[in-house]
Amino acid sequence: MLSQLHAVSAGTGHHLVSEAIGRCEQAKRQLEESAGLIHRAGESTRRYAGILG
Repeated sequence: MLSQLHAVSAGTGHHLVSEAIGRCEQAKRQLEESAGLIHRAGESTRRYAGILG
């Protein structure tokens, strides 16, 4: 989505385009952070299950 937004907005300096790109980049970072948290939670759960046997 970001690459498409960059492509269609090339050459424009409209503030709404910059705002949209910024929000998309922020959402991407938050999704990546969330995915990492979910992954680590799964690892912790598996380690705990291993302790319980």
